[in-house]
Amino acid sequence: MQLLVKLIYTVLAAAMFYFVQGAISAGGFGFMYRYLFAMAVVALAAAVFLVKPNLARLKTLSKGILIMSAPYIVTVLWSAVIWIKEFAPLKTMTRGFFFPFYQIIAAFTAAAILYMFGKKGIWYCLLGMCLGNGIIVALVVARGGVGAFIEEMVTLLTTFGEVTGAMMHETEVHDLTFGFGPFAVFLAMNLHPKKKEWWLACAAVGFFLLVGLKRIEIGAIAIAVLPCWLLMRMKDKTAKKIIDVMCVVIIAASFAYIVAIHGGLFDMLEAMGMDTKGRDMLYRYVALKYEISPTFMGHGLGYSSQAWDLTGLIGPEWRGVHQDAYHNEFVRTYVEVGFVGYFVWFIFYLPVRLHYLWKRGGKRAGVMALAYSIFCLITYATDNTLYYFYTNLSTFILIMYELMDDEETEKRLNAEQAVETFEDKPAALAGAAGPGGR
Repeated sequence: MQLLVKLIYTVLAAAMFYFVQGAISAGGFGFMYRYLFAMAVVALAAAVFLVKPNLARLKTLSKGILIMSAPYIVTVLWSAVIWIKEFAPLKTMTRGFFFPFYQIIAAFTAAAILYMFGKKGIWYCLLGMCLGNGIIVALVVARGGVGAFIEEMVTLLTTFGEVTGAMMHETEVHDLTFGFGPFAVFLAMNLHPKKKEWWLACAAVGFFLLVGLKRIEIGAIAIAVLPCWLLMRMKDKTAKKIIDVMCVVIIAASFAYIVAIHGGLFDMLEAMGMDTKGRDMLYRYVALKYEISPTFMGHGLGYSSQAWDLTGLIGPEWRGVHQDAYHNEFVRTYVEVGFVGYFVWFIFYLPVRLHYLWKRGGKRAGVMALAYSIFCLITYATDNTLYYFYTNLSTFILIMYELMDDEETEKRLNAEQAVETFEDKPAALAGAAGPGGR
């Protein structure tokens, strides 16, 4: 039974991570293949539960799904008010709903993998990622040749991403590449140099990080690991106080970043000679779409999925260019959910999540969750990663991993649950029969 489950999962996971693009259409809506395979993984876990229920594990992971999904749920609920108030177009509302919905699918998928394989589920997730990305790389090499691939990769690494060849462009799968980042954080925070499995995982993660090289990702890994490595070595009370302070500082800093961008930060950087890759012009236009005020309610999720024609609005350089990617998830979220909605989203995203992890799993769980959060937040500052399915899937599964009990504890909890159920049955039956029952 377990072997069959592993085989079916491996096929589904490889397909889920391989089909980065591609979708089916029904009723005017497109649904990407990767989400279908993700739901198939969830269905497989449901079948496993029916055959061999593990109530203790199900309870733990159900709470994990809720805590991972909460930031997305609150933004949808807040946006629903805005959609109604502003009479938002159907296209905007559907996009605004489905972007968070896909991340909730990621939370369910992460929980499904952990349910089927326990704590080893993180390695089964990594296996699927490597298989899917490996197929993508293999096909690129088959078309272009091994020699050309190696030559382009050497150029990519020696120029640190400044020069990217055609083959390297094909292997630069943004969502999937960022998905390996949380695993790099996990491996750096859990050093086991005497175990060959650790080295194998490092080699796999390192290879795919380099093949799809994203400079901000390398920096995000380092920035996430260093403070959390230090926190892990502090006393619990000290670490907890520092984490509480860090949550306040991170949220305040993110808002200050939004204010600075609205005030022309990137125009100033361009004037100083820094190449902002057109972000100065983009944010000059986006600044027209929001206000720095507690009364700014936002435009609702989905608003940023429209393509804006910037012709003549911010300068002749952008004549005929349509832009719908902010490369800044803080600004995007603020524009969509407004002043109050932004802080509500961030509170559920960071302090609420970390508090639950610390309460449920202790210092290790809290610090590891902070490390993954810092990694993601760093990428939010320069990329469009908030709704990256693979990145969230790997983040969610590693966070929920910290919530799980070991097998012995699970067996004890399930045994206690079975005893309670057995003891409750006679009383329930007697109550149902009544005074005159047989």
